[in-house]
Order: sequence, then C-alpha cells, then structure tokens
Amino acid sequence: MTSPTERTSLRCLIVDDIDSNRAVMEKQVAIASKACKLPCVCDFAKNGLEAVELSSKHEYKLIIMDNNMPEKDGRTAAREIKVLSPRTHIIGFTATKSQEEIDECKSAGMEEVLPKNPGQLREAVQQFMRK
Repeated sequence: MTSPTERTSLRCLIVDDIDSNRAVMEKQVAIASKACKLPCVCDFAKNGLEAVELSSKHEYKLIIMDNNMPEKDGRTAAREIKVLSPRTHIIGFTATKSQEEIDECKSAGMEEVLPKNPGQLREAVQQFMRK
C-alpha cells in the first residue's frame, strides 16, 4: 500500500548499473526536490531491462538513465519507455563525450543528455520537476 506522501509525490526512476552512481543521482534528485518544494519518491533499476519493467508498472515524471548498461542500454530502454509513457521526461546521465552518442540518445527519446556532473544534473532535474 502506498503512503499519503507517495500519492502526492513526484515519482522518479534512477537507472545505472553502478551503485555509487545511483547514490549520486539520488542525492541530486533530493537536493532538487527540496529546492523545488516538490516531494519526490525514487525507484532504482540496475539496467535498461529493469527500467522498462518498472515503467510498465509505475508512472514516472522523470527518469535519469545511464546509457551504457548490461542487458539493455539506455537508448533502447528510452525508446521502449517512450512508447509506454510518452509524457515521461528522460535525462541521459552518461560518461560519453561523443556527439554521435549524445545525438543517438536524444533520437531515442532522452530530452537532455548530460555528462556525469552532479551540479548539471541537479539543475536539469529542477527544470523537469517544474514541467
């Protein structure tokens, strides 16, 4: 059963195959949530396959997703999630510096693709929370 806070909170999915990266992403979402005065509940996935499964069960306002993961990469997952939930905002948070990969991520449905920089992520999360 969901708590009253969960029913009135934004729901965010954090997707990365590395535990420490998920922790950094969660921290930035918490800071952004507090700054926006919008409570946010985070779920977690370790790969794109889990992200698609969770997206089929829950409606997410925002997904923050790594691109290079085992089982299903972020681009493939983003395409599938956008079919399930076209209004979900997806931010790519990746170590890539390749413009080609960034363009591929955007073509797959990621609205923003950021380098793994916590400050940039926090700013983007705040913008998408307000949409």
